[in-house]
Amino acid sequence: MKKGTALGLALMLALPSMSTVALADGVEEIEDVNVTEDGENIEDGEIVLEGELEEEGLEEIEMELIDSLSLETVLDLALEDNYSLLLLNYQLELLESQTGGTSKDYGETVFDIRDLERTKKRLQKAGGSASFAERLQIQNQLEALQDKIDAVEDALDQMESGQLSLIYSEEEAKENIKMATTATYIQLLMGAEQQELQQKALNLKEKEVAMKKRRYDLGLLSRDEHSKELREIERQEIQLALDKKEWDKNLAEFALDLGIVYHPDLTLQPLNLEELELIEQETETQELIENSFKYKNQLNTIELAEKQRTRVHEDEDSKSYDKNQADINVKIEKEKLEQLKVDMAISIRQLFYDVEDGFQAIKDAERELKFAKEDDQTLKRRYELGLVSRADYELASIRLDQAELSLGLAKDAYVLLTKKVELLEAGVI
Repeated sequence: MKKGTALGLALMLALPSMSTVALADGVEEIEDVNVTEDGENIEDGEIVLEGELEEEGLEEIEMELIDSLSLETVLDLALEDNYSLLLLNYQLELLESQTGGTSKDYGETVFDIRDLERTKKRLQKAGGSASFAERLQIQNQLEALQDKIDAVEDALDQMESGQLSLIYSEEEAKENIKMATTATYIQLLMGAEQQELQQKALNLKEKEVAMKKRRYDLGLLSRDEHSKELREIERQEIQLALDKKEWDKNLAEFALDLGIVYHPDLTLQPLNLEELELIEQETETQELIENSFKYKNQLNTIELAEKQRTRVHEDEDSKSYDKNQADINVKIEKEKLEQLKVDMAISIRQLFYDVEDGFQAIKDAERELKFAKEDDQTLKRRYELGLVSRADYELASIRLDQAELSLGLAKDAYVLLTKKVELLEAGVI
């Protein structure tokens, strides 16, 4: 929930002197109510808060009402104050702060080592005047500081690797949020288009039943057949109402995720579907893989493992099993990279297969729509010649609407696939 939404709800809960009155169209309006407190009347629209808060301390909180949403608008809203992105950004800031503190410790330790080195050299020049205990103490201090340097260097490597990993994660998260938002938007559009056809089919079915009612009244249709038709209408009405309720719930949740106010009149603008073309793979698979965030992140992990291996091998106190473990860790991370390349190559190939299938689905839907238009024209001529009734003509015309809907849904699905290709080009596989 966006901050504005939470504050708006908090303000509504904090105003006991206000009530809501439902209007005829279902919109709620705030109505001022006179309240008597301690024998004093509070004027309409005046609110006295406990503690006599100063007027300038109160800020009016308004939540933006949006009547219509476009895909561009929802993408902007989805990235604005997004919780996941804010969290990643805070983590990155925290890690940068920790890195700065560790770098300061590293500089101080280097200074201490240089100071001890100078002291050691002075003692060496002094010859016999320096006791063995003094030289041993300095040597032990130097070794301890060197161990501290190694630990700090290791920590810095991990922090720098972590920063790079968070940067990749943040960029990948942005693209994934845009993709998920686009998918939800298109699914809502498709649901609205399907409901429109359902409603039209129901209206035609009601006309059909109304015509058959006259036949039933004349005894030309049995009671069972008539009841069956009425039950079918009832089933369609119930299903349409359930679908509409589910669609409204999904739209309300979508609005909440975007941080805007949901209201029954909120509409979604259709996609700008110009002439769609088949998208073919232009960038080589290997280049797509190497530009992906997952690939770069794994390279970063390998680099960190190699630095740790080098440090272990250069440490005189390292045991053979420590060195062996460091070597194995590098091999494991490199093997993960190879498997990642294979998996991503398969995903890329499958995506472009899906794109081809999606484009073919549009061509198939266009052909079916062409046939439906031809059949509709034939039936229209027969209607104009009086060979079929107007009711029968209208009932048959639903096939044309179904063909148009199928084409629209195929185009919406294909647009979603093109967005996946854009996601791929942006580095998300």
